[in-house]
Amino acid sequence: MIITISGKPGSGRTSIAQLLAHQLKAKVLRAGKIREQIAEEKGLGIDELNELDEIKPESDERVDATLRHLAQGEENLIVVSLLGWKFLPDSFRIFLDVSERVGAHRVFRTMPYAFANEDDVRQLHTQRLSSDRRRFATVYQVDHLNKNHYDLWIDTSMLTQKEVVDMILNSVNKEDTVSAAVRKQSEAF
Repeated sequence: MIITISGKPGSGRTSIAQLLAHQLKAKVLRAGKIREQIAEEKGLGIDELNELDEIKPESDERVDATLRHLAQGEENLIVVSLLGWKFLPDSFRIFLDVSERVGAHRVFRTMPYAFANEDDVRQLHTQRLSSDRRRFATVYQVDHLNKNHYDLWIDTSMLTQKEVVDMILNSVNKEDTVSAAVRKQSEAF
C-alpha cells in the first residue's frame, strides 16, 4: 500500500511518516527533501525557491516527476508531499491539520535556534502556506487544503503522535478490508 501524507507546517507529517514506516515496515519518500536538494543546487533557501516556482514551476515539476518515478513498483511506501494525493491518486491519502499556534509551538520547540520566537514561526508558516496555495492554484489548478482530496483528515493539534498513528493504522486497516472484499466480489463475477 502507498500512503501519501500532506498537511500544514508543524502538523507532524515527517514524524508521523517515520513512525508509520516503522510500524508498516515501509520506505519513506519526502518531497521536502527533494526540494531542499534543488534549492541547495541553485544556491537558494526553500522560501526563495517557492517564490521562484510561483513564476516558473520547474522545480515543482521536477519533484513531481521524481516522486512518480521513485514510487513506481513500490508496494509499501509512505510519501510525504503536499500534492502526493494528486500524483499518486491510488494511494491512501492523508491530511494532517494543526492550529497555527500549536504548529508554531512545535516547530519552535524543536528548532529554537532558528527563530526569535513562536510568532516568527507562525508568520513564516502563514507566508509559506500562502505561497504554496498560490503556486498550486496557478500550476495545477488545485487547493491542497480541500478536504475532498483526502481519505483521512486529522487535526493533530490536541493529539499525541501515537494517537495519530493509531488513527491512521485503524483507517488503513479498514481500507484494506474493504478493498479485499471488493476484489473478492469482483472475482466472483
